[in-house]
Amino acid sequence: MLLKNPQADENFVEKIVENCDGYTGYTHQWKNSAFQAYKRFFMASCDTTQDYAQAKQLGWKTFRVSKDWRIKLPEERPCDFSVSGK
Repeated sequence: MLLKNPQADENFVEKIVENCDGYTGYTHQWKNSAFQAYKRFFMASCDTTQDYAQAKQLGWKTFRVSKDWRIKLPEERPCDFSVSGK
């Protein structure tokens, strides 16, 4: 899903989520102040441990892309793609 107008699209996302049995969503837009309300729908997609720390400080749940999961941070969930390669 591509969101172009954060304020207008929040209602759209909420309607979709209300009608789902379950979903997984994450975004790289978590640093953008206009997308902070979306933390209730999505997880922050983090590329580095610094991103992880910043996202946590902003109140986001996180996924982190990594090729090496020997270093797993507290409460961290690996991005499914980075673990499976699919």
